[in-house]
Amino acid sequence: MANIEDHQFQFLKSWKDNGGISFILVEFAKKQEVYILTINQLEKWLTEAENGGRKSIPYEYFLTECDLVRSKNGILLDYLPLIERKK
Repeated sequence: MANIEDHQFQFLKSWKDNGGISFILVEFAKKQEVYILTINQLEKWLTEAENGGRKSIPYEYFLTECDLVRSKNGILLDYLPLIERKK
């Protein structure tokens, strides 16, 4: 989570607070996988880290709690259908 700057998180949070959909895409390059992490999920982990908890999100969390983004119909990261489900 050290890769996420506070101003980036604040922007995503502000976007969500104004009715937008906020998320980040997290890539596991060695596994060739990309997951959607919502702002609510990110906020939970950042808060935990600030309070002395884990400083990283375990890979298993992504497997069980996040949507895997796949390529489809010539789109490299076809995440829009996944976002529509989260509305």
